[in-house]
Amino acid sequence: MKRSDIAVILARTSLFSEISHLKLKEIASYIRLMRGGAGEKLYVAGEPSTGMFVVADGTCEVIFSSEKKENESINSLIIGDTFGELSLLLRGDRVVSIIAKTDVVLFHLSKIAFERMKKENAEIGIIVLSACANRLAKTLHATKNVLKSLLIQELEK
Repeated sequence: MKRSDIAVILARTSLFSEISHLKLKEIASYIRLMRGGAGEKLYVAGEPSTGMFVVADGTCEVIFSSEKKENESINSLIIGDTFGELSLLLRGDRVVSIIAKTDVVLFHLSKIAFERMKKENAEIGIIVLSACANRLAKTLHATKNVLKSLLIQELEK
């Protein structure tokens, strides 16, 4: 797949939607294409994070397991959705599993490629870091609101 084709798909993501096509083509040069078959575990909770992924084609299911519920589907991912982006900012293991619902094509920006990107092109590295930090801020804000709502429900009982 050409870098310009990858850039078009990256532009459809909320993570990269405000980045110019030229800059997205530069980011695309660090991305590796991955394929998975329907039903395949693409990303396994508890394993070390390896980088971020963009769903380029197909659909995936996000699975979360806890003490109360095992293998609970908590979200679906479609073309343009991302996962694992926080691994570019933080170290740690994966919290959820991702299973392909259909045959899928993923773009993978590995931690190693991201580190190389930052060294070779600091401006692009900063753009990606900023996009990931914005995603983290939005996620934390949404989580805070959910927790607040749950706490209020619990207190009203």
